[in-house]
Amino acid sequence: MAYVENTLKLKQDCFFKISKNESAFWEGGCASLVCRTGLGRQEISITTESPTLYLNLKGRAECGEYYLNGRQIPFVVRKPGSLVFLPAGYTWEGWDTGDSTASYLSIEYDVSFIKKLDDEFSNALGFRLTPKLGFEHETIQQAARCIAKEVSYKNITSPLMAKSYATAIMLEVFRCGSNKVQFAKGGLSPACLSRILSKIEGEIKSSIFIDELAEEAGLSTSHFIRAFKQSTGYAPYCYISNCRLSYAKSLLKSTSMSITDISLECGYSSSSHFSNTFRQKMGTTPKRYRISCR
Repeated sequence: MAYVENTLKLKQDCFFKISKNESAFWEGGCASLVCRTGLGRQEISITTESPTLYLNLKGRAECGEYYLNGRQIPFVVRKPGSLVFLPAGYTWEGWDTGDSTASYLSIEYDVSFIKKLDDEFSNALGFRLTPKLGFEHETIQQAARCIAKEVSYKNITSPLMAKSYATAIMLEVFRCGSNKVQFAKGGLSPACLSRILSKIEGEIKSSIFIDELAEEAGLSTSHFIRAFKQSTGYAPYCYISNCRLSYAKSLLKSTSMSITDISLECGYSSSSHFSNTFRQKMGTTPKRYRISCR
């Protein structure tokens, strides 16, 4: 069936270690619950052969660059609970960085199931399936979390329960059909953005000056700041801060480096500056964060 092939496509195109993978099937669709570790920078290349909904269960994507059918769309932080919906025949490409451990639920619908709903509701009421990335919807989120529980529970009634939740989700998706995805306007070209992000990544241990990045892009500083935010969703200073924080979190989790050494490795002016910034962003100290990850 189409939705099985789509699940396999997703696993092949994302570069990470899968620590847990559970699936459940019902009449008209399937769901897969995947836990991932060692993400770092994640490359995305997904082409849907059937309508698919993704629920981000754990982990944040802090920054990145997304394209839908070859056209750039504004990056939106994907936090736990955020949703992505792609109708059949769409390609979602790009990259993002964030927490090294994450999990998501994918819900894929058989074409015949969608056609039946479309015949019953969409044609009569004018609803249409449109892509949406990084959105929130309380009813859809709650129903998707219930499906995730059924995937793990595997009770004899689970397929029927999952089907009912999946039906409710799709009806809500139909209702939201008029909210079309917005494509990015202006911003930096893909080649220029890639060059700037590589420069930031390569110089994360030292001071990074916005006017030097603007010069690299061939733009005035004010124009560069506007274009960078259009392309990434972040002002340059905020983007650099997030990159430093993500790097620091990975070092706290995976190394025994001292707090002082980590602060210097990540480009902070001092360990106190690092600790204060970390506490403001994460709500805890670097030391406590390290303990909680072990």
